[in-house]
Amino acid sequence: MSTLIAYTLIIAIGLNLVFFIIAYSLQTDKLTDMTYSLTFIAIAVTGLVYSEKHLAHYIMAGLIVAWAVRLGGFLMRRVHAIGRDDRFDSLRPYFFKFLGFWTMQALTCVLVSISALLVFANQNPKLDLIFFLGVGIALVGLGIETIADNQKYKFKNNFPDKFMQTGLWKKIRHPNYTGEIIFWIGLSIAALSSSYGYLAFLSPIWISFILIRFSGIPLLREKWENRYGLQEEFKDYKERSWYLFPYIY
Repeated sequence: MSTLIAYTLIIAIGLNLVFFIIAYSLQTDKLTDMTYSLTFIAIAVTGLVYSEKHLAHYIMAGLIVAWAVRLGGFLMRRVHAIGRDDRFDSLRPYFFKFLGFWTMQALTCVLVSISALLVFANQNPKLDLIFFLGVGIALVGLGIETIADNQKYKFKNNFPDKFMQTGLWKKIRHPNYTGEIIFWIGLSIAALSSSYGYLAFLSPIWISFILIRFSGIPLLREKWENRYGLQEEFKDYKERSWYLFPYIY
């Protein structure tokens, strides 16, 4: 396991450093999300090559590649449509600040992938009820995330100045993040039968921390309050909608 983690750390950091140099030189945001997804794909492929290549290993690699391709494709389409990502306005011009973000992105990819790495390191993973329960939950999360992103993308193309409150967004303020957290919870459950399986829950814990406290929801909350905060409709929406999961306001 330690060897696999070392390999994935080297690959993740190396890949992000290469694209950081390009992104900083060109002062562009169009490589960030692509690199995020590519890093997960590289980790999954490395894990599969390292593994004994049982069916569980292929399933785990397939889930991560499908998730990464879907997310990366969506985020790239979005950033190419808007031209820039204002999250990086305070980082992009400064070498070390921007480098810090890219380094953090590489480490995050490895930490979030811990559940999958545990399965890859397991020479004889069990294809038991727990494993398939986890796979099913992961697929549900992937479905929720995909539907939520597509709903908002179409809505914003038609109504760029309004906030989203239809479809999955009618009752949940961040259903795309809900789906992402569920996806990694599913993979963690699937990894429970592996040695040190309890460590798998580092995946959903870390991605939840990143989304809730760091780069996801806090930035959106500030943007929404600045744009819609005085609207009574928006105040009512916050009162009746769940934060991420049912009955969490």
